[in-house]
Amino acid sequence: NYLHILGNFYTVLGYLADKNPIFEASASSSSIMKKLMIFIENNYADDITVENMAEYVNLHRSNVYRLFKNSYNTSPQKFLADYRIDRALYLLKNTRMSIKEIAYATGFADPSYFCKMFKKKHLKTPQEARKLL
Repeated sequence: NYLHILGNFYTVLGYLADKNPIFEASASSSSIMKKLMIFIENNYADDITVENMAEYVNLHRSNVYRLFKNSYNTSPQKFLADYRIDRALYLLKNTRMSIKEIAYATGFADPSYFCKMFKKKHLKTPQEARKLL
């Protein structure tokens, strides 16, 4: 009797796993994260939000947040900010763009805020970092 009930329980659980997005397999999560990385790569210079990311992969914003926390141990907003700063570092090293141009090119609407965020991550201002590169 106990084994019969347990068997039915696993049958129902298997059905739920197939039909319910809460039970997504890690392969599916990985596929969604790849799509989100492509979205960020293609749109980081624009004013994008977690809602934009969620719409792109057809998920609720809380699920996108959970995916980032599980995959990168950070929020989508922090991941995007770090991605933008990393792109800015690349531009500092490989172009002659001004700091202001780099700020705008990497999705920062305010060059002063960009400098503040850059210094927070790299412990140097963009100007100081450029001199060392």
